[in-house]
Amino acid sequence: MTASDHIHPSERGASATLGEIEDDLMGWGDDDLDTTLKQHREEQHRQLQLEHERRLHQKKMQNAATHHL
Repeated sequence: MTASDHIHPSERGASATLGEIEDDLMGWGDDDLDTTLKQHREEQHRQLQLEHERRLHQKKMQNAATHHL
């Protein structure tokens, strides 16, 4: 923690806040952001695909059990 961490945000002023935002964004170029978003979308798609396959398998098992009665 630094001394500035103990200062209430309203006492820092806009320039300090903008500086903090700029510091947070440093290192995040458009390419990095695009890559991160692409990876996130791919992971979401993979999860949806797995869920779809799981439900399809479950339905097949239910149908098989129903037809064996």
